[in-house]
Amino acid sequence: MSGTHTTTAYVPDLALRAATFLDKGGAGKPTATAHLGVALDRYGYDVLLLDLAGK
Repeated sequence: MSGTHTTTAYVPDLALRAATFLDKGGAGKPTATAHLGVALDRYGYDVLLLDLAGK
């Protein structure tokens, strides 16, 4: 099968922690973070999003 390339995005035993931070207001942080969570979910990751903003 020359030329065939297979990749697997799902890594079941890997814990990934990511944070988004930007002081500027109105920059779309919650939207960007939610989209990142959806993308990771589509790759098979279990996703937990927390909003720690003190509003």
